Amino acid sequence: MKKLKLPLYPYLESIFGYPVDAPQVVFYWEPENEKLMHDDGLEGSTANARAYL
Repeated sequence: MKKLKLPLYPYLESIFGYPVDAPQVVFYWEPENEKLMHDDGLEGSTANARAYL
């Protein structure tokens, strides 16, 4: 992965459908499954791919 320094849209996690208020979360694209994923260190699963695209 490559870390990018980009300004983030406010409430991006809720747009992606992330259900928890964790201090840190990562969103990434899984090309093999064509799915947006999220991981907060405790839980990881799919997110709202339409919001990503």
